[in-house]
Amino acid sequence: MKILVLNAGSSSLKYALYETSPDAVASDSDQLLGEGLVERVTTMPEALKTAFADLTPLLRGEKITGVGHRVVHGATFPGSIVIDAGVEAAIDKLSELAPLHNPRSLAAYRAALAHVPDAIQPFTRHCPGMRMRTRFRPSISPGKRFAVTVSMAFRIGR
Repeated sequence: MKILVLNAGSSSLKYALYETSPDAVASDSDQLLGEGLVERVTTMPEALKTAFADLTPLLRGEKITGVGHRVVHGATFPGSIVIDAGVEAAIDKLSELAPLHNPRSLAAYRAALAHVPDAIQPFTRHCPGMRMRTRFRPSISPGKRFAVTVSMAFRIGR
């Protein structure tokens, strides 16, 4: 399955696409297919358009199963939580704690939803939880590297 990881910053968007499976997560052998950075972001829909244009050849016709998003402050949510209207509203309310980042994270979520409406999309707290960061934090266990856990994706049937 293909997992897209997004890290929306105040003026940039980092993205990475992974191929993974339950066995790959268990053996820490998921495969990075591609990653990139869009700098000087003015609108998140345009940044996502750039990212998807870059990643489309790597999908080889397959769908993205999940899109994980980092948020600076995840309130009392567990490490990863599927975004629904309540979660979206809570993160929006917390934007006063992270005014440069959380609005961008919400904008990235909304833009990704437009590109891949059937993909499961969870938020995860600042860190740990996002694969992009593990190169700097090798002690993060393989099962916690994605905001979209493999079991979460399979439980929802994707």
